[in-house]
Amino acid sequence: LDLASIDDLLRFKVAEKGSFLPARRLMGFLPPDSAGINLSVPESDGPQWLVLGSPSHEGHVFSTRFDSASPQACAGLIAGYTGPDKPYYLFTRTLSPTGEIFALESVSPLGTNLLEKIEIATAAPGRKSTGFTLLCDVSRKTELRLYRDRDMVLFHNSETGFAGASGIYIGGKTAARISAPEYYYERSDLFR
Repeated sequence: LDLASIDDLLRFKVAEKGSFLPARRLMGFLPPDSAGINLSVPESDGPQWLVLGSPSHEGHVFSTRFDSASPQACAGLIAGYTGPDKPYYLFTRTLSPTGEIFALESVSPLGTNLLEKIEIATAAPGRKSTGFTLLCDVSRKTELRLYRDRDMVLFHNSETGFAGASGIYIGGKTAARISAPEYYYERSDLFR
């Protein structure tokens, strides 16, 4: 999908909760289309998300750049979204006092189920980067590969697959800047 502007995000939006996008372009107050995407999502008491694409999309790759200085920032990606009352997957990165915690959960109307989790210690405690890119690769039907800054951090298999739309997630008590979302159908950075 071509996600080069806020208008593109509005066109491909499937679901939204929170303060990601304006309802419409008002008299040129938003940046022009050529400015690219650079969204500021304010802190909220609860989680916020923006789902893009189509609930019928098969394998694809989705990534977004996040910048957050919140002390326990939680940001992530949604995969396999097929509707508001259907299960989907949530991949999050949360800051901890000693590093980063990456988790994959299955989310349904009945609650959440933790599928995978790993904590990665920071090289220099107290010096945490505020910027990172998360990538969700469901280009292979039954494999979900999850990356932070080009490094795979989690992997999950499912016999039922991961078809559906993808999205951006910001946890409660987290303010973040979001930029460079990409949604494409095959990995061009891998050799097969």
